[in-house]
Amino acid sequence: MKTRLRYAAAIFLATALSAPASRAEDMDELRTLHDTTINLVNLLVEQGLISREKADAIIQKAKVVPLQSGNEEAERTPGMTAEGGLAANSSGAAGAGASSAAQGSKSAGGSPSASDVLNLLVDQGVISRDKANSLLEEAQRNAEAEAAREPTAPPTPLPALTVPGSAEGTASESELNAARAAGTVAGPRGAPTEGAASGASPAAMASGAVAAPVAAAATEGAAPVDGGATTAAAAATNATSAGTAGSAANAASAPAGTSTSAGANAMSTGTAGPASNTASAPAGTSTATAGSAAPPPGAASAPAATAEPNGTVHVQYVPEAVKRQILEQVRQDVLAQAKKERWGDPGALPDWIYRISWSGDFRLRGETDLFPTDGAPNATPAVVDFNTPYYYGMNDTTSTSSRLRILARFGLEARVSDTISAGLRVATGGAGGGSNPGTENQTLGNYDTRFAIGLDRAYIRYKPWNWLSLTGGRLGNPFFVSSDMIWSETLSLEGIETKFTHDFSDDLDGILIAGIFPIQQRDNEIISAPGVGTENKWMFGYQTGLDWRFEPRDDLKTAVAFYDYRHVEGIAATDVNNIDQYDWSSAGFRQKGNQTFDIHALADVQQQGNVVPTYIGLVSKFRELNLSTSVDLGDFAPTHIIVRGDFVRNLGFHAQDIENRTGITDPEVLTARVAGYQAKVIVGREKPSNRGEWQVYTGYRHLDRDAVLDAYNDQDFHLGGTNAKGYFIGGRYGLAKDTTVHLRWLSADQVSGPQLAIDVLQLDLTTSF
Repeated sequence: MKTRLRYAAAIFLATALSAPASRAEDMDELRTLHDTTINLVNLLVEQGLISREKADAIIQKAKVVPLQSGNEEAERTPGMTAEGGLAANSSGAAGAGASSAAQGSKSAGGSPSASDVLNLLVDQGVISRDKANSLLEEAQRNAEAEAAREPTAPPTPLPALTVPGSAEGTASESELNAARAAGTVAGPRGAPTEGAASGASPAAMASGAVAAPVAAAATEGAAPVDGGATTAAAAATNATSAGTAGSAANAASAPAGTSTSAGANAMSTGTAGPASNTASAPAGTSTATAGSAAPPPGAASAPAATAEPNGTVHVQYVPEAVKRQILEQVRQDVLAQAKKERWGDPGALPDWIYRISWSGDFRLRGETDLFPTDGAPNATPAVVDFNTPYYYGMNDTTSTSSRLRILARFGLEARVSDTISAGLRVATGGAGGGSNPGTENQTLGNYDTRFAIGLDRAYIRYKPWNWLSLTGGRLGNPFFVSSDMIWSETLSLEGIETKFTHDFSDDLDGILIAGIFPIQQRDNEIISAPGVGTENKWMFGYQTGLDWRFEPRDDLKTAVAFYDYRHVEGIAATDVNNIDQYDWSSAGFRQKGNQTFDIHALADVQQQGNVVPTYIGLVSKFRELNLSTSVDLGDFAPTHIIVRGDFVRNLGFHAQDIENRTGITDPEVLTARVAGYQAKVIVGREKPSNRGEWQVYTGYRHLDRDAVLDAYNDQDFHLGGTNAKGYFIGGRYGLAKDTTVHLRWLSADQVSGPQLAIDVLQLDLTTSF
């Protein structure tokens, strides 16, 4: 039942309110539509379909400019009968064309009447016939009450005019007043007047320069005079509209149905009524020379409308743009709500479905990895110290490798309430132990076996205010400005993150992010020896930044971040009787670049090398300070020039601490190589997403071996990790909406240690939805 009621309401509000209304009869229709709208939304409130606040908003948007006339009897809105049709405007008013039968089917403008809508509700079984009759009677009472309490609308102000003899342009106020006093300025078109153009300003009427509108009725059955308006420079404008002239006075020799004034003609053609006080003019004619006729008594305050015996109401002019705006606002509001809530669809899904947004993307990559010798062969994996089993990466540093890879992701975000949202996403790249946390690529070519899909995102977000949010779970990358020297593009961090934002001005925003992120949990591991301790590994991340839009198309982002890792460094075992004591400190995952050592090394010496080193620890602690900035110059929009820069330094490297913790005394190992920097220039669109959009870029990177934790950074440059330097160049091009092709070349060498040169060529086809 509620669905049918919504559907019927949508028919009326979306279709009927879009009907055009440019004549006086249409304004009667607007009043009927307005009153019926009020009744319908009140019914929706009664049925519990919408709130009172929503109903008030709809009524306010539907409300038209109050109709005015100089006759209280003519001001009354036509009544509505309980039998299902609108009453005639007056008995026998054939000239108005408002019979009960005609109104019961369609209103004058071709839109459904109130009775149409209510009959539809009765036919659908939504309401009873008694309820429909009651609503019709209530609509009549509301219309009469509203007509009694609505104040007279002020006359529509005249547009700027040009007065004869003045410079070209807009007349000054003094020139305008003088022109009105002289009778050389015509007002809006309306009913024919005595001695002046219809619709002249009240000031001109009061001064006697222009006569007030005649309120005398025309013959029975006459149609209303058009209430449109025209203004023009003197001796410049002719305006014509269909209608019927009323009685005329002081006429000379103008054609039937014509009203003229010196310098401006306002013509109204149609069936002429009887003429009075005429000399030689045909019936229904009114002509005057500006200022020649004295105003009738009370002309200065007479409203610009006429009423006729048949009940037709002549209304004050309502600008067409205002009418269209009112109707369009109501129509769009109702259509949007109907579309969102799927009114009238019996198979509509539950409301919570529409609070979920879906997204996904797919990438097909062709990649070739090359190992140029430059006169000296690359070192073998053993020499480069790719320690296993905790290193995930290459096992060959000489042979060119080509492969096809895919990346596929699919996710959703649900708006649970105004303050709560949640997100989920699955992705390729494997799941669980042995998978790579820094990539979602899946290499093709394993005898067509199916791929493992992992849970890539899973979070809940609480946002009580626009300036504060609290998010927990598997988050993605929560930081405001992110550097791929530190974070892989597809890495998802886990933990709890809080974000504060503050608008210092319209052009300057501040952001503060703080979070705690577990790296490795050891609490529940089975300990092989009594007394073996464990420490959970954490990262505390902080970032603050500014977003400054210093020009309409220019933007500057800058941020300072500090990433504080706890317990990720290795600790050497010193007790041969408790050799497993610090196994928990081994690196659970790494790429390459960071310095490592054998946690069992000292114990191995005491055992004369009988223990195989399988637990590898990181030499350095990691306290990373990162400075990032990005300048987007959009002066050549849609082409942008974007310059980005990053700097990072590991503040956790201390030679004495390393020696005490690991027992290492090698000067090379204890030498701090802990800095990194990167510069990148982008020209084109920041993110091409449509056909024909493009982007090209180039940049340079230098990253020392212990500048950042090598487990989490970009896995394409130098095939991942640290201890790399080199350049990269590439470009993107939009093939279609949300579909791009991306080609790039990355060339890198080692910063220190054995030679390891790696070049990477990638061609991507990516689409998203």
